[in-house]
Amino acid sequence: IPSRNGSNQITSFVQQPSGSSSSSSSSGSGGQPTTAYEYSYLSGGNNGGRLQTVTQKRGAVGVRRTQNSYYDTGSANGGIGDLQAVTLQQYNGVGWDTLATTYHRYYKAGDAHGFAHGLKYVVSPATYELMLNRGIVPESAADAVVATYADLYLEYDANQRVTLMRQSGTSTWT
Repeated sequence: IPSRNGSNQITSFVQQPSGSSSSSSSSGSGGQPTTAYEYSYLSGGNNGGRLQTVTQKRGAVGVRRTQNSYYDTGSANGGIGDLQAVTLQQYNGVGWDTLATTYHRYYKAGDAHGFAHGLKYVVSPATYELMLNRGIVPESAADAVVATYADLYLEYDANQRVTLMRQSGTSTWT
């Protein structure tokens, strides 16, 4: 469905069934595509239908993309469908270079101060890189280690309301 905004740019969206791709694009006033976004979804497994990549294109060429990974069965740090990491990548002409990764960790059923699928820690790209440079792999590090580096930590009450939010060394209680 195309539409025109106030800058005379045309935007169109194409929705596809789960497990395939959809896209949106913007065209300049000359009608030539300037930017397009292609969305791809996981097609199977426990996380089927979840967003896998968003690729920014100029014309038909991929420029940048985000790639999402999700927790699956048996993970100690999240449940099925919980977003594990978002990786930003840039195309170098041959393949994709990783620019940044944001890592997420969640509470599991029965964990103190949380609930199943409740966000527990977020590690920003800069902190993720710092941890790797120090020989710490965030995905396999113990909670106690991630806690010392996390940019965001959350605790919840029995009604799943945030009762403590700690951001990069500061704390807020509600």
